[in-house]
Amino acid sequence: MTPKQEDLQKALQEINKSIKEFKDELKNVKDELKKEQQDLRKEVQEATAKIQNLTEDTGKLKEKDKIQDQKIKYLESASMMVELKNTEKFLRFRGIPEQEEEKIQEVMINQLITYLGVDDLDMESKTDLIYTVNSPIATKQKLPSDVVVQFVTKKMRDMVLFKSYNKDFEI
Repeated sequence: MTPKQEDLQKALQEINKSIKEFKDELKNVKDELKKEQQDLRKEVQEATAKIQNLTEDTGKLKEKDKIQDQKIKYLESASMMVELKNTEKFLRFRGIPEQEEEKIQEVMINQLITYLGVDDLDMESKTDLIYTVNSPIATKQKLPSDVVVQFVTKKMRDMVLFKSYNKDFEI
């Protein structure tokens, strides 16, 4: 072989060696990319599973929220019914004059006994609470205060109301 051929042979071997090294490098890069691609797929699958779980949890929470809203609406309506039931036993008497050191309970019971023409003991047992209510306007203008009477039964309150259609309650 001539020196030129030997040089060409060496150059060819170096080129082949470089190509082989390049192929090995490409194979390594390809293997790394495959591994990275597998890792990314795994991460995407995990993220998709988490999103699915969160979606399910959100749906469950929305359902629980809807149930809680229904319970709240039910409790509000029940509370309003109880409040209405309690207030249906009350009567407010406006402009009742009050003397110093006067017990409004005794005065109102005596006036109700006279007004309805019932027994003394009977009226005391049919009233639950009697108290005065001072409004800011009445206090400012020095008007007589209002008296609220809570009867034990709605029937007793209605009896006073029916009587008031025919005869005014006056003190």
